Amino acid sequence: MSIVYKEGAASIVLSGDLAAWAAQAIRDATGGAVDILTATLQPVADTASAGWYGPGNVQRVTGQSGRIEVVSTVDANKGVVRVSVGSTDTRIAGKKGAPLPSFVHRPYAATTTLKAVTRDQFFAAPPSTRVGVAKKDNDAIPVKKGDWMIRVVSPLASDGKTLLPIYVNRPGKAAVQGKLTELGAAMASNMGRKNG
Repeated sequence: MSIVYKEGAASIVLSGDLAAWAAQAIRDATGGAVDILTATLQPVADTASAGWYGPGNVQRVTGQSGRIEVVSTVDANKGVVRVSVGSTDTRIAGKKGAPLPSFVHRPYAATTTLKAVTRDQFFAAPPSTRVGVAKKDNDAIPVKKGDWMIRVVSPLASDGKTLLPIYVNRPGKAAVQGKLTELGAAMASNMGRKNG
């Protein structure tokens, strides 16, 4: 479980002794409800990570968008602890400040890729698909300097759906709904302990 401390627009990911101390403080304050949520959402995070980086989805793992795991976010301004499956990446984008992983999607049906071909195949291809001659080696595509290149429909072309609802939001919501009674009991017992 990662713990993100948020105050205003600033947020940091806690680690080491500070993360252990914060986790215990959250555990004490919530009467174990955070532990129940973490245990409930961990299988969702594991499945999401496997599917997210599985065949037909994200192909290149750069580490830039963080790891998919159970994240506890402590909002100091609101006095709220939120437990969710998400990324450890705290960067945001867009007009509404959405987390970057929410923009990750499968390739669209018209997604193309570059393909190295012979000179004859290059001139036989439709003019709109011709790219030209590679000026340098590129291991990612793969092409070598001097190869003739055309654009072809990617073998990974898919429906273009956003991955977050498929692998995180819907399964996470279903898992938590199955534990509502247990969560309510943990929170109620904690309320009685603090007030009584």
